[in-house]
Parts: sequence; structure tokens; C-alpha cells
Amino acid sequence: MIQLAIPLKNRRLFSVILLMGLLFIINSAYSQTQINTKSDFIDADLQGNIYIVNKTNLLKYNTNGQLLYKYSNNILGNISSIDVSNPLRILVFFKESNNIVYLNKQLSEINSPIQIEQITNVQAELVTSSISQGFWSYEKWSETLSLFTTQGNSKVSVNIVNYINDNSALFLSQHNGQIYLQTNNNLLIFDEFGNFIKLENITTSNKINITNKYYIYYKTPNLYFTDRTTLKTEHKELPPNVLNAIPYKDKLILQYTDFITIQ
Repeated sequence: MIQLAIPLKNRRLFSVILLMGLLFIINSAYSQTQINTKSDFIDADLQGNIYIVNKTNLLKYNTNGQLLYKYSNNILGNISSIDVSNPLRILVFFKESNNIVYLNKQLSEINSPIQIEQITNVQAELVTSSISQGFWSYEKWSETLSLFTTQGNSKVSVNIVNYINDNSALFLSQHNGQIYLQTNNNLLIFDEFGNFIKLENITTSNKINITNKYYIYYKTPNLYFTDRTTLKTEHKELPPNVLNAIPYKDKLILQYTDFITIQ
């Protein structure tokens, strides 16, 4: 074997470079960005933008933790839910005042607030967007799932009492035209005309993130990935004190009581 004689000075330089490289790799593995703000709930769009809701405030960050835009409307009350499935037309629902507002990507209002009960006679419990530019609502007392235009014209109205079975409805969302009503024990799936498709047995108090391949949801202490075709479930254990988690590509957005981390 041939051995090369490396001068002492060069060997020291090589050792320093090697050590710096190892430290960079270790720091990269554990690096994370922290956003120091309290949150009621969080969400993320398909572009990786992070949305943080704290009472009346909606904050939009990028994955580097940079605040991009913010929105608030104190007159309408606390924000109950948001739908960021279309980041160019974000739906914000204020359950207390029964209003919805559409925002553009800069979180500026596209329209004046829409008072749901005034144009539909519906006291909405949950609301989500429709691919037809209208909105879906779930009314608790009548157990009705409805599709309305933004002018209040009814396009679909379905009584779902036989499907919900006295479970508490938690979230309403849409993905690729299908409507997902999440209860405390199940996920009910309807087509764009309100026809019932099927029920999935998934139990979590956090909102289920729906992709083309997976149902993704957090249930302490794990983040679960359920294949939508096979229903095979895998999980990843997360750190203590996490309230919710949303994956985006190779990043993981974690919600804590007083801050958010991106890692």
C-alpha cells in the first residue's frame, strides 16, 4: 500500500475542514425554524405557506418562518376555520357572527363579508369552499349538508342524519370536488352533488389533512398516514407537548401552545 506524506500544516487544515463538515451535517439534521406566536389552530396550503389563527388574527408565513401577510376583522369575531385549498381564494369562517370572507393570496378581502343566515336562512356550524366558487355548509340542528352560491342560491341540500349517527361534527373540508365531514369517530365522504360515497373509521380531534394518496392526522403522540386505497396506516412519533402536526414535502410543521416549529 502506498502512503502519501501529508505536511502537518495541511493535515491540521484537513481536520478543521472535516470537523466543520460534520458539524454542518449535525446542525442540518436538527435545524428548525421557530415562529414565536400563540395559535388556536394552523393549516398549510399546497405551496407550503403556513397559516396561523389566533382569535381574530390570521397570519401567513413561508417555510422559512418569514411573516408574509396578516388579516384581522374584529367586528366579525374570532376565526372559526379557514379553507386554504385554493391559496388564491381563501375562505375564512366566523361562526360567532355566521359570516364568511374570501381573501386573496395577500390576505386582502376579495369581497365584503357574506352573512350566511341573511342570504340562506342557514345557521352554519361548519363551512368549506366549493370548486364551483360557492360554499358548502353543515347546519347542526337540521343535520343538513348544503351547497350555496355566494349569492345564497341553494344548489344542493341533503339531510345526513342517517349517516352522522349523533356524532359531533368537527370539520368540513373539500378535496378534488369531494366533500369530507369529519366527526369525532368517522370521516364521511360525499360527492360534489351531496351523494354519500362512504365512511372511514378515523378517530382524532385534529383536522384530517386529505391528499390524493393519504389521510394524514395527528393523535398524541403520533402523526398517522393512512393509505386511502388499502387503509394501511403508518405512523411517526413526535416530540412531547405537540398539539398538531402538518407535513409538507420534506418539512414538518409542529404546533405548540406558544410557538410553531418548522423542521
